[in-house]
Amino acid sequence: MKKYISLQVLRGLAAWIVIFHHYIQSFYIAVGKTPSQIGKLFYQYGKFGVDIFFVLSGFIMFMSIKDRKINSQAFFLNRLLRIVPAYWFFTIFMVLSLILVPESFISGFTATSLIKSLVFIPTKNPGHGYYPVLYVGWTLAYEMCFYTILSMCIGINKKYPLITSCIILLIVGGILGRYHFLGKPNALFLEFFLGIIIGYIIREYYMHIERYKKIATFVCITLTICLFYRYRLNMFSAGLILLVFIIQESVFVRFKKLSAVLSHLGDISYSTYLVHVIVIGWLYHIFGNNNSLAMELLILLLLSSIVYLISVVSFKYVENAEWINKFKTKISKAYPVPIPVAVK
Repeated sequence: MKKYISLQVLRGLAAWIVIFHHYIQSFYIAVGKTPSQIGKLFYQYGKFGVDIFFVLSGFIMFMSIKDRKINSQAFFLNRLLRIVPAYWFFTIFMVLSLILVPESFISGFTATSLIKSLVFIPTKNPGHGYYPVLYVGWTLAYEMCFYTILSMCIGINKKYPLITSCIILLIVGGILGRYHFLGKPNALFLEFFLGIIIGYIIREYYMHIERYKKIATFVCITLTICLFYRYRLNMFSAGLILLVFIIQESVFVRFKKLSAVLSHLGDISYSTYLVHVIVIGWLYHIFGNNNSLAMELLILLLLSSIVYLISVVSFKYVENAEWINKFKTKISKAYPVPIPVAVK
């Protein structure tokens, strides 16, 4: 699969939008304080980063699977290795934090809720709502369900796994969209579906879009403003933003140094997404919520620096630990893709 610099940049930006959304939520909204106008924007629109993640995930899975021979077991195990190690690692840190400073987090846990959280089963959080112990992990339940659907479709219908997956996503996210199988509306599954559709559009019509990319970019941005700010249609807005970044890939290639920095944030964005709520909780415990402007700027600087440093370390030693790479090699050997034998 071609690696789009623009998509790594988008992934990094989406993660940091979510971070500042949760910062405002913890330091202001949760304690009844009114944030600044910028803070209000992050609080109202910051969770949009999750919609971008879901649509992006659908697109990446399309590009990874289309026209490739893939073993369903190997696909699922590799997805598990991508998601589980870092998620479990930071869930343990969340548990330790809840034991030490429980008042600084909106989460809680019991033995049962912890076990369910670790295996992506939706459960009532003793602290707040219907969330896992590491509460940003609710999105991973959707991701793992999406990967499960894909792996089953690869095994059942090797010729057209993506078409079969799209049908299932339409049924679960469309027809059954008002239900909450995983704690949130099933309609979120449509965002994976949209990502797959965008993948098909890019694969089949990219040359035509490239020819008129200025017009296409203008139309996408205009529609995004209308759909997002006027009608709050997050799914379609996320899809349009994804299209803009893909269409403008050449711009990111041209500005190599800046793109390299932003792309790096995309590389480490999974750890960034998981760890930031833990860091926010500890900063809230240390500084409280009654801070001057100068102190708040210091907190934001500390938040950004600590989250970044932990993400870098986690990316290298948790997400890409040596044992994971060895396990992936074993998986590829245990579940080889059969090579068609030529008929003479």
